[in-house]
Amino acid sequence: MAADSPVKKRAIATVLGIDYSRDASRYGAFPALKNAALALDNIVRECYPHDALHVVQYSAYAREIWREQLANLNWHERVPGTNLHAALLLAQAILRECPTRGRRIILLSGSEPTAHFERGRSYFAYPPSPVTVRETIRAAQWCAANGTELTAFWVGHGSFKYAKDFYDRFAAEAGVKVIRPSLEPLSNAVMEAYERGRGSGGAA
Repeated sequence: MAADSPVKKRAIATVLGIDYSRDASRYGAFPALKNAALALDNIVRECYPHDALHVVQYSAYAREIWREQLANLNWHERVPGTNLHAALLLAQAILRECPTRGRRIILLSGSEPTAHFERGRSYFAYPPSPVTVRETIRAAQWCAANGTELTAFWVGHGSFKYAKDFYDRFAAEAGVKVIRPSLEPLSNAVMEAYERGRGSGGAA
């Protein structure tokens, strides 16, 4: 693929979830997550201008931000909680409004989920509560059932046992493709995954 020649394939819609939690900063993952998000935004603008890329930042809660805000995104989160559950719910709500057939969610995470969304608020627990784990996996299953392809990059250390147990279940029970790259080549890994997925069922 020529870098200066936009690829003419069916457009796809992607929600990129970036971990903005206290754990992402504590374990040194946030700068790598931000750089990977910027790299993906750049390749979409240059090579896939017809694709839709939405960005969701999540910590105790999740919210959509403009792609133009990525460059100035700095970590200053003080409220505990990594709410993958809220990020998935918001991502799927965004994708429902997209007219394209190919829909994807790419999660950049620095730790295991430690919060879930219930009755309008975020519930935090550490170690991760069984409810948080269950609801996060259910949300991913719901996304997959609606035809959304999910990829999760787990790049932080977190509590290795809790994180590994969760991401093993995330892959086995929800069909999420879990990738654990090191921090330095994260940007390349994310861009390669985007392009591979774009050439498969998501963009067919």
